[in-house]
Amino acid sequence: MDFSNVALSMLIALGWGIIPIIQKYVLSTVSVITVFVVGSFIYFSGTLMVFAYNRREVLANIPKLDMKLWGLLIFSGIFCAMLTNMLFIRLLKTNSSYIVTALSYTSPVFTMFLGYMILSEQITVTSFIGVILIVSGIVLLVSQNKKESFVDIDRLE
Repeated sequence: MDFSNVALSMLIALGWGIIPIIQKYVLSTVSVITVFVVGSFIYFSGTLMVFAYNRREVLANIPKLDMKLWGLLIFSGIFCAMLTNMLFIRLLKTNSSYIVTALSYTSPVFTMFLGYMILSEQITVTSFIGVILIVSGIVLLVSQNKKESFVDIDRLE
């Protein structure tokens, strides 16, 4: 991956890192379903703007989608995006934002193995070690948070 793609990936990570902070802040005032619906509406509005700008390309590609591809897109839209986003927001309501995001970012584990099984992508030693390091870091975060939550604040004074 060249530098521009790495930089773009880091920008995406920054955006994904900001989202839970904003959502958790808003959750202190409104309900989970409100954050989900309003956020989804804003996302949908942005999608409509992108469609308006790229409508020729999109309309030219729609006939290429067979039933299998439609099914996959519907599954990814409903389960992999909508439902998981709603659950993510629900977890943010009652848990530390960095713990919820760390746990949700175990996705490389699933992506690596599903990519291998479904898309025949190679798993290199380096990528396997990288995923192990990601998971190890997440385990450290979660276990540290568990220990901290058992500390009696009154006894520290």
